[in-house]
Amino acid sequence: LELGANPYFATWLLRDFTKLDLTLSNYFGSDVSEGSQPVTYKAKGEKRSFTADFKHFNIELGTYPFPDKSFDVVLFCEILEHLQYDPTQPLREINRVLKDDGVLIMTTPNAAEAAKLVAMIEGHSVWDQYSGHGVYGRHSREYSFGEAHRIVEHTGFKVEEAFTADSFPFHHPK
Repeated sequence: LELGANPYFATWLLRDFTKLDLTLSNYFGSDVSEGSQPVTYKAKGEKRSFTADFKHFNIELGTYPFPDKSFDVVLFCEILEHLQYDPTQPLREINRVLKDDGVLIMTTPNAAEAAKLVAMIEGHSVWDQYSGHGVYGRHSREYSFGEAHRIVEHTGFKVEEAFTADSFPFHHPK
């Protein structure tokens, strides 16, 4: 299960390099329960495309439209920081739909990364500007490494591996 699959970067990598049976989900604010989007990308100089079919639901509100213990892996990537309400609700639902030996893969920005600390010391805001993409179009709250770890454990997961990494070069704010 890939939550928040759009813009489908992980999806096309998983499609191209694994034999996983993918279930995708998104939420764009409407009341439809399913949707699809065409996806086009280049790999090894070759244009490729597929149609991404997805379940459509707000992961913060209510029960996910999947039975208990139905997934081996759940991808929860770059979502935690966009949540508006209680971050434990989606994680509890993920725990419910994961098989007993299932794996949660979660990524989120580190609120205490060096670049943000330097920016704050110099008097710059580190918060995202408001977006034209609705309430989920910006970071509502970022978590430090320790906070994210505690939230995951609090919702019943055993953390097997956790790490921080710089994924973008530091650009000093002007």
